[in-house]
Amino acid sequence: MRTVGGHNRPRRDNEKYDYTARGERAEQAVSRAVKAAEEQLRRIEADPVPRPPEPMHINPHFDNNPLQANTAITATHLSKRFDDRYVLRDLSFEVASDARIVIIDPNGVGKSTLLKIIAGLEIPDDGSIHIAAAARVGYLPQETDFPDLTKTALEAYSYGLEGNKEEFVAGLLRYGLFRYEDLSKPVGQLSLGQRRKLESVMNLKGNEP
Repeated sequence: MRTVGGHNRPRRDNEKYDYTARGERAEQAVSRAVKAAEEQLRRIEADPVPRPPEPMHINPHFDNNPLQANTAITATHLSKRFDDRYVLRDLSFEVASDARIVIIDPNGVGKSTLLKIIAGLEIPDDGSIHIAAAARVGYLPQETDFPDLTKTALEAYSYGLEGNKEEFVAGLLRYGLFRYEDLSKPVGQLSLGQRRKLESVMNLKGNEP
C-alpha cells in the first residue's frame, strides 16, 4: 500500500477524500479557464479588431513646365440659356497662362455653368471656348452626383460590382475613410465630405455613382 510522505502508514479515508476533492476543484478551474478562453476567442472572431487601413496610392503627374502660350483660355461671345432665361449672354474674355482668378457673383447667375463650359461638360448655345493645347482643365463640381440618395453607402459602393457583402464591406473600409456604422447610412445623410470620399473610393474600384 502507498505511503504518505515519510510516514510509513496508509492514507486515511478523510485524506483520500481531501485529495480527490482538491483534484476535482483543480480540474474544474482548468475547465472554467478553457471555457473562458473559448468564449473570448468566439467574441474576437465575431467582432475582430479591424486591420489598419491601407494607404491610398495616388500617382499624380504634374507638368511643371510653363505654358508656351501667353493665353490659356479664350472665350468668344459665349451665350447659354435654360428655357427662356439667359445665364450667360455674349461673354468674351481671355485668361493668361499665369493668371489666378476668383469668380464672385450671386447664386444662379451662371458661375457653375461657365466653369462647366470651360471644362467641356456643357455646350454653349452660341460662341466658342478655346483651351491652349498644353493646358489641362480640372473641375470639381459643387455637388456630388449620386442619382439615388436613398441607397446606403454600401449599396452605392457595391452597385454594379460582383462579389459578396463581406468583400464590399472590406473594400469600403480598407482605406480608413469610413467607420462601420457609416456603411448603413443613406447617401443623402452623409456629409459632403463623406460623399466626396465615397466617390473617390468608387472611382478607385472603377464604379460610377
